[in-house]
Amino acid sequence: MPDSNLVVRLSSLSAKTRKIGCGVFCALLTLILVDTFCISNVFKEELDNATLVEDSSLLGTTSNNPYRIEYGSKESGKTKIAVSDLFKSSDAKVNLSSDSTLDTKSIGEQSAVVTLSNDAGSKDVTLKFLVRDTQKPEIKIKDETVTLTQGDEFDPAGNVTVTDPVDGALARVDSRPESVKDTSGAEGYASGWYMLSYTDPAGNATLSLDTTVTGAYKVSAIAYDKSGNCSGESHFTVIVKNAEVSEQSSAQAEEASSADAVVSQSNASQTSPATAPESHEYVINTSTKKIHDPGCSSVKKMKEQNKQTVTSTLADLEAQGYEPCNKCHPR
Repeated sequence: MPDSNLVVRLSSLSAKTRKIGCGVFCALLTLILVDTFCISNVFKEELDNATLVEDSSLLGTTSNNPYRIEYGSKESGKTKIAVSDLFKSSDAKVNLSSDSTLDTKSIGEQSAVVTLSNDAGSKDVTLKFLVRDTQKPEIKIKDETVTLTQGDEFDPAGNVTVTDPVDGALARVDSRPESVKDTSGAEGYASGWYMLSYTDPAGNATLSLDTTVTGAYKVSAIAYDKSGNCSGESHFTVIVKNAEVSEQSSAQAEEASSADAVVSQSNASQTSPATAPESHEYVINTSTKKIHDPGCSSVKKMKEQNKQTVTSTLADLEAQGYEPCNKCHPR
């Protein structure tokens, strides 16, 4: 106000003094504004430079586009995990928060948003997680060798139990199902399954086990879970003995432990069993249906989701629709 004490006192000052005072005031105001601006810039720079740092062994060294998480993985004993527990800010002066939760019991892609913030504001970082099942099914053989008398009824599936850590008990199928792709493009199946295949006493692939014909049969089992993981091949031997074989010959037959065991035949019309084909380790491409030796150069170029290492015979794999690689010619 014109008549206020401050105005009166200022008016009583000389023009030179008023000018100096005004200059000092303006300088102080400028310093305050500059300092505020600089502090603001420091906060903004800290926020701009802040990044997410993985802070959990659950994330491991996997690619973060997306983060690949094993089904059922736990953080602090939980499968439903606060995303904010998996990361920290690269700058301790920048806060990290998130309302997102990762469910490792839900296979497929999941998204999450993490917020970094300080006095300059905030920024959101969008993350993707891919929960995958890479655990193989397990085949358990009850008896490695089953001895039957000619003409006995026998269900080979009764000697096999197939389970998967994720899918549980797997159903038996007569032929290989068509594969399907999940949301990430990985090949799998509508449900897990296992299949039996047979080799007769002469070493030939056959559709079933014929207990009316004596000899040593090889029964092979292979399983795939819903995510496309392969168990590898397991097998057991079924020995069908002649109904009139002597007790001594029967005891010798029961000691046979593999499909290539030569079983004495009392039926003159029956030929001696041939040695069953030997199993080898192969790498198969579930997409191209090719069989490769492990050292084949094509194996290094193969996508991980299409690669399966199996122990099997070439004949069994070909019976499942696979073809030998034209480069390494597996045998």
